Formats: sequence, C-alpha cells, structure tokens
Amino acid sequence: MATFTDLTPVERAALVGYLLAAGTPLNSNRVAELTGCQQWTARRLLNNLCRVLPLAEDRGEFVVINTREG
Repeated sequence: MATFTDLTPVERAALVGYLLAAGTPLNSNRVAELTGCQQWTARRLLNNLCRVLPLAEDRGEFVVINTREG
C-alpha cells in the first residue's frame, strides 16, 4: 500500500477512517507509516476516531465493530 506523507489532519483522518471501514485492521505503527505522522499522533487519531465511529481495539489493532443486528 502506498504511503501518504503530505496530508492535512482532515485528510489523514479520512484515509484512516476509509481503511477501517473497508475492513483493514490498523494499529498506531501502521497509521504512522501510512500517513507520515508520529506514532503518538497516530494513536491520538485512532482514539479520536473511536469517539465518532464504531471502533474497538482488539489486541493492539483497531477494527470496526459490526453494528448491524441480525
């Protein structure tokens, strides 16, 4: 997967949200590699996304929680 190092914070959040929604489990190391940010920034981004998206951390990786009933 390509890396994107010249992203604004909004673009960074959109990329990470898109990848998570597509089913890609992500950890802060991978997010930092993909977006060119520091690891602590990547961790903060993932934590902030948890506030607005149905995400959970499972063994160090953030994943989308299935919110569909059935």
